[in-house]
Amino acid sequence: MSRALATDFAARSDQVAARLEANDPDPCGARAEAEALQQRVIAAVNERRVPARYQEELTSAVNVLADSIACVPPQDKDDDDRVKPGGRSAQDARDLAEWLRANSR
Repeated sequence: MSRALATDFAARSDQVAARLEANDPDPCGARAEAEALQQRVIAAVNERRVPARYQEELTSAVNVLADSIACVPPQDKDDDDRVKPGGRSAQDARDLAEWLRANSR
């Protein structure tokens, strides 16, 4: 996939991770960013800007990321893994960004 496209997607994925790692009090913001990334990926696939060999893995990863962020304000931040540094959603976002960088040309 083109370096420009992969760089754009990776930066957006890093933004999602940063919001989650920063204990953003509004997890809906991180989810909205992940969903925006998801829509951009879908558009790029439909426009044939993502090579076929990357489509399945990329769309799967971005879908998992978007689905993993619950848009429910936490009652008690100590019990809310979604917004803790190192939470699974943040790691999914970082993994996606790294994969994108590794698979750009």
